[in-house]
Amino acid sequence: MKSLKISFALVPAFVACCIAGANAGELFATGYNYFGECNVPPGNDFVAVAAGWQHSLALKSDGSLLAWGYNKDYGQCNVPPANTFKTVTGGEFFSVAVKSDGSLLAWGRNEFGQCNVPPGKDFIAVTAGWGHCVALKSDCSLVAWGYNEFGECNVPSEKDFKAVAAGGYHCLALRSDGSLAAWGSNGRGESKVPAGNDFVAIAAGDFHSLAVRKDGSLIAWGMNDDGQCDVPKGRDFVAVAAGGYHSVALKKDGSAVAWGFNNNGQCNIPKDKKFKAIAAGEEHTLAVLENSGKK
Repeated sequence: MKSLKISFALVPAFVACCIAGANAGELFATGYNYFGECNVPPGNDFVAVAAGWQHSLALKSDGSLLAWGYNKDYGQCNVPPANTFKTVTGGEFFSVAVKSDGSLLAWGRNEFGQCNVPPGKDFIAVTAGWGHCVALKSDCSLVAWGYNEFGECNVPSEKDFKAVAAGGYHCLALRSDGSLAAWGSNGRGESKVPAGNDFVAIAAGDFHSLAVRKDGSLIAWGMNDDGQCDVPKGRDFVAVAAGGYHSVALKKDGSAVAWGFNNNGQCNIPKDKKFKAIAAGEEHTLAVLENSGKK
């Protein structure tokens, strides 16, 4: 595995809500599995996935959560037993979720206060980086907490955001007009957002960033030592996920592609499978498959 200080995972800016069984499916995982992070649970009622450094989370259609993988010392896989969740994200050694009432809940490592969630019941999305979190509120504003050595918690004051993604020590946000904002660490250019107001989806890795344009094309910037910013051509992409040093994208037809660091097979996405949702951990990839109809 890469021997860098940052080891965390990225979650897509938009996480599917548990709204209908028809949107559910089985789980797929590939990549590093020393701690069982790719040992997906059975069932075809999953609607969303999230990946931490070496742990994984999945949201079911009944609003319950499952977690598996690395759980030593911090309990990041000790999900509260309730069927009240609508989104989830994974940080390095912690997990955060939005409950059905709009409040936040976090568990796992809390050395930097990353599990000290703010009060309120007006949250609609949350994303986690190495040791910080950013949440999107119903008024389109952002709030952040946790590790802030690089200003990753110094969120913009505007109230016009519709998506947010947390990287290792940086953050991306998508404005309602389709433009991008970024803050935090910028040592590899990960916060140098491209100009334009035609973006529809975002993701952030350890030191790189990704975005989908309105025309379905991809763009990436930041660290590219492992080719994680060498985006594939095409104009049929609808979602992206960024791991530590690899990237994943979902196409309109349900197929998925991955590129970048692939030492553990985290980029080995089967060409014959169709997916509904994707997520990328430090060195593993998760997805929800199209419903096979199995019980």
